Amino acid sequence: MVRAALGTHAGMTRLQLLVAVCVAALLAAVGAAAPATAHPGQPSAVFDPNEVSWYSYHDKDIAEFDAILLDWWDRGFLPVDIEVDAFDGGKLSFGGAAQRNLDGRDWMADTVMTTAEYATANAAAVKRGLRLVDREVYAYQGTTYVGAVWVANLEGLGWYTSKFAMTLAELNTFVAEHRQRGRLPIDFDIHSASGGTRYSVVMLDNPEGLDWRLRADLTYAQFLAVDDTYGSTGFRTISLDSASNVFGGLWWENANGRTWASRILKTETDYGNSWHSLADLGLRQIFNGRYVGADGKVHHMTTWRQNDDRYNWDLRIPVDNIVKDQMDDDAIPGVSVAVMRDGEFLYKRGWGYADIGNGILMDSEHVLRTASVSKAVGGALLLKLADHPELWDLDVNDPVNTWIDGLADDYDPVTLEMLASNRGCVRWYASKETYTDPAEQQAQQDADAEMATTRYESDADAFGLYSGDPLVCVPGTYHYSTQASGALGRAMQAATGQTSAQLLENELAEPLGLEEMVGENLDDPSIRAAKAYAGATNTELDLHSSQKTFALFGGGVWSSAGDLAKFAHALGTGQIVDDPDYIWTGTPWTNYAYGWSLGSQNGQVKITKDGKADGADAYLIAYPDEDIQIAVLINREELTKNSSAKAIAEAIGAMLV
Repeated sequence: MVRAALGTHAGMTRLQLLVAVCVAALLAAVGAAAPATAHPGQPSAVFDPNEVSWYSYHDKDIAEFDAILLDWWDRGFLPVDIEVDAFDGGKLSFGGAAQRNLDGRDWMADTVMTTAEYATANAAAVKRGLRLVDREVYAYQGTTYVGAVWVANLEGLGWYTSKFAMTLAELNTFVAEHRQRGRLPIDFDIHSASGGTRYSVVMLDNPEGLDWRLRADLTYAQFLAVDDTYGSTGFRTISLDSASNVFGGLWWENANGRTWASRILKTETDYGNSWHSLADLGLRQIFNGRYVGADGKVHHMTTWRQNDDRYNWDLRIPVDNIVKDQMDDDAIPGVSVAVMRDGEFLYKRGWGYADIGNGILMDSEHVLRTASVSKAVGGALLLKLADHPELWDLDVNDPVNTWIDGLADDYDPVTLEMLASNRGCVRWYASKETYTDPAEQQAQQDADAEMATTRYESDADAFGLYSGDPLVCVPGTYHYSTQASGALGRAMQAATGQTSAQLLENELAEPLGLEEMVGENLDDPSIRAAKAYAGATNTELDLHSSQKTFALFGGGVWSSAGDLAKFAHALGTGQIVDDPDYIWTGTPWTNYAYGWSLGSQNGQVKITKDGKADGADAYLIAYPDEDIQIAVLINREELTKNSSAKAIAEAIGAMLV
């Protein structure tokens, strides 16, 4: 029998069974597993901190969950809940939640034990000074199995387990006895057996004196009513469970007043939407379970705890209203918004839909086109390369033809800084230029069409389609151009030996932890991209007809709103370039430099960048002196000359500066 087990004791192997009390009478027969729900309990400072790093998973196979447990151990996390289900025709499914192991205490977990193995493991855990946190009972291929989690009992708290198969009357007696002794339930389980519904509980000493409620044998409607009632009277949901259409739960006094949430969700899409929506509000998941509903389908149960101060931000509701009003006015499909100050997110939330047809809500981790906001990313990258002459022999004042051969003579005065600041006079799209020669116009239109419908591994691969075109103005004159950014990418590739996509990943995204900032690749399934839409009826687009890989730093950077804000924060705080002030105070130009529009607001430096493209309306604001960043991404191009992304970002900025 394979098992997901993790051990930490000296002299034992990593996957050796290390887990430990006595097993009382087990079920003669156990039905489909229900999600036992648990929480390590007290001390609250360790197991219910105001903020902590966390993870949650569901529906993993045993090999995947083995790897997750080991990763939690290696990275200093501690499971607060694990789940084992035997739904879907007996297929085992694993899940759970973990948070940072704040005091480095020992722990161990095993998800697949026979009853005899559990007895041995439980006794070993007691001997090692661990206490039981979570216990699962489930049937798999006709045999009863147990899963469990133990944590080091550093506080020496007394803990007490019931037998696995209590009737409702036995449960009520057991719970009443331990309530009288001042103890707290931390694990509650409902499961189906041949004799009917059965229950089990784990109790813990309660030195903090938290009040609590435990209810079992409820209908679905009764459970929802009880959950609402307790929530309105100062309790928070710790666990909820169901088997054979019987529902129950465990509620604790919400001593610190921070918010919480519980959800019962019918579909996988509902689960995903709820997960991301609650995470966007700054909550962490503390329980992740599944059960078979009256319809015979697998449903989800989750509980959440407030994990940072985003939920309490005094402008959260006003920002919500700004976004909702703009969406209603323009029938916008989806919006993602991020607001940072001093390196912390004040707000990070999605609205509307990332995928209308499949009912997937937009959230802050969806990746969208940033369109011409990509130019600000390319400008920052150029300055970073120039800051490291020991790595790359490149200067912002290098003539372009230092790095690119075969350019026309009129390129001679054009520098890399000019390209990054739209002063290189490279032509823009043919539809944006004025022509006297129809043949030249047609040739450039054909080149643009080819570039838009072709995915290039490197923008250098497309450069030949416009590098021979004459410049359209005197170098140094402002002339907006996506193709100029393609030329910049071509030059940076020549200087570094890396494509624009590689430079984005290696020199910006990876060092800064921008996991959701990537080069456009419409066929990469690993990118959690929002769908793109067009028109008043939000018609879904196929972006293959308007690809931006020919000039990645002109419009081909994709990002979440959060990573875009983090990028702007990193730029303004010197994490990308040694002297970021050079962009807004040191360049020869005062209105636009290195991809940014330069200005001020209420006496504060203000830099912005907008972007519009098929399926994209993007806007980024940074106030470097205040260390404030606001990013807004929309998955539809604005229907008018105005920008909804700009309207939202500017309205938020007006409240902050």
